Amino acid sequence: MMNNEKYDIAIELERWLSDAEKVVVAGIGNPIRMDDFVGVKIIQDLHGKVSEKVYLLECETVPESFIQQIIDFNPTHVLLIDAAILGLKPGEAKLVKPPKS
Repeated sequence: MMNNEKYDIAIELERWLSDAEKVVVAGIGNPIRMDDFVGVKIIQDLHGKVSEKVYLLECETVPESFIQQIIDFNPTHVLLIDAAILGLKPGEAKLVKPPKS
């Protein structure tokens, strides 16, 4: 992305998911810390609105406890939704990809 281009998470997600066959979407967050609960809240709001090719997980603060369920679903893509300090404005989102190896 060029520096003068405006970041659009919808476009980035569409690109990333363009070849997806099965997707896990995992919401991460702590219900006691309301701003940190955004990942789980998004998953709750998605229930009943996605196809059977999307597996929704409410991981709360222990996403590592769901590794076997993710493996069993055998996804082509895994999307983790979590609040993070990225220097963005409240409510802004960014797709962060793992470094290429």
